[in-house]
Amino acid sequence: MNLLPFLSILTVLTVAVPQKLYAWGEEGHEIVALIALHDLTPTAKAKILQMFRTEDASTTLTLPELMMHASTWPDMIKSHPST
Repeated sequence: MNLLPFLSILTVLTVAVPQKLYAWGEEGHEIVALIALHDLTPTAKAKILQMFRTEDASTTLTLPELMMHASTWPDMIKSHPST
C-alpha cells in the first residue's frame, strides 16, 4: 500500500487548516482531566489530593474540581505570562 498520497493530503490539510482549530479549549482539557481521574487508582487519587492540599490547605474544592482547574492552568499561564 502506497502511503504517499495519504501523507501528501495530510500535509496539505495540516498546513491549510488554521491552528486555532487544533485548540482543545478549557472544556476539552477539563474533560480529559475527568477521564484521567476516572482511571486512577484510589491510592493515586489520595496522593494527588494530598499534593493539592499541601499546595493550598484552605481549598474546599473536590478532587474532580481540582483536577479540572489544574488541567487549564498551563493555558492560563501561557495566555497571561508574568511580567
